[in-house]
Amino acid sequence: MICNYPKWALPWLIFIKISMLLNKKLFCFALFTVFAFCCNAYGQSDLNHVEGDMKAINTLLDRGKFKEATLAVDRIISAGTMMPPEMIYEYARIYGLAGDKVKSVKLLNVAIDKGFWSINRVKEDNELKAIIGDAEVDHVLKRIRGFTALYTSGKAFLSNEEKKLVIDLVRQGLKTHYFDAKKANEMSEEVLRMFDEGFFKGKDTLNVFTDELVKYFRDKTNDKHFYIGVDYNELTERVPNLSVTTEEERNFGFREVAVRNGNIGYIRWDECIAGPEAYETAQNALNLLRYTRAIIIDISENGGGNGEISTFLYHYLFKSSDKRFETLLVKKCKDESEWHRSEPPVAPLSGGPDLGDKPIYILTSGNTFSAAEYFAFMMKELRRATIVGKNTGGGGNPVNFVSDGRFMMYVPTCQIMTKTGKSLEGKGVSPDIELITQEWSNELMQVVNADLEKKSDSYKDLRNHRSDSESP
Repeated sequence: MICNYPKWALPWLIFIKISMLLNKKLFCFALFTVFAFCCNAYGQSDLNHVEGDMKAINTLLDRGKFKEATLAVDRIISAGTMMPPEMIYEYARIYGLAGDKVKSVKLLNVAIDKGFWSINRVKEDNELKAIIGDAEVDHVLKRIRGFTALYTSGKAFLSNEEKKLVIDLVRQGLKTHYFDAKKANEMSEEVLRMFDEGFFKGKDTLNVFTDELVKYFRDKTNDKHFYIGVDYNELTERVPNLSVTTEEERNFGFREVAVRNGNIGYIRWDECIAGPEAYETAQNALNLLRYTRAIIIDISENGGGNGEISTFLYHYLFKSSDKRFETLLVKKCKDESEWHRSEPPVAPLSGGPDLGDKPIYILTSGNTFSAAEYFAFMMKELRRATIVGKNTGGGGNPVNFVSDGRFMMYVPTCQIMTKTGKSLEGKGVSPDIELITQEWSNELMQVVNADLEKKSDSYKDLRNHRSDSESP
């Protein structure tokens, strides 16, 4: 009888034979070791086989051989391989491309049952519509809407398996993105232990479960950027020409520029957007106010964005010789061992105003967050502006977005502070002058005019004092 052993088996067979001749106990140990190795080798071989099938599918699709691709899909499905919902959706499309509408629709519904709820992807998949027809696509969309409505409202009851999906996403997000690797590992292990020991039992609705997780991370890190919830980009339908606006349509974040009573300039700045057109828009706004007595920059509804626009503005708000804003803050991100300059080098445009001597007031609120907060923080720390309003949100660290198509997480990926270790994280920026009424617009103008008058009197007193001291 001829036996065709795999190449890796021969040395193990020799090991068993020698062990059997030398010692019975050694033989038993050798047999057990080989058995364990074979199980592992078989599992790895099976995994490699499946991975090979996946590569083969892509090759066949590229060549337009859809029938052959479905055979590879059949092998993977019959093997009982665990697959993410997105992959099941792609396999459903392959059946459709091969002309098997029945299998395509069946697998689409399996994908939905497993959690494929990317409604915009289905709506915009014209190829899928051509394959299975509008009626079937409408049925699929109806099923997805039935699932997503509860999730986007936060009222969905999560199964234990779904909670574990969120825990897995959180742990992967921490491992991949959080700037403190040691702390990431500690928190990752702790949330898994909490899950295994039933801490989240009874916290079954989506909002309650994710709120508990968010509270845990914010309490542990004092970082308000941590957030966990549903991925609205995937689970909510886009409405053409209504729900999505371009940066240009939002005027690159600069919503209003005006001159108020008393020749006070006012800029409402709602979003931090960087880039050539944003810089030009910002410079034009400042140019319009170059001859005002003072400028109010309203960031009370600015939730942040790209901090490079702040660096651009500093060039005009500080004297040309004053570059302290370039070096005040330092930053260290994931996998970095050294602190480095936080503010990115952004050059000003030619023809901009010199506002280095002009009084600046910055209006803030609890909705002022992230990059907008650091703008207020920088201006206050360097005593270049008077902060008016309410304490800011207290979330200054940059974040990365992590999603599995259903659930998402914001993970802080860097930490920022001054060279002396001062940070706004968890504390925010406190106002120099707190507004106390509900009608901020009137109170703001009263406060600014009173402060300007006070500064003017102080300047006059200082000038008179100098004149007296210089007199013979």
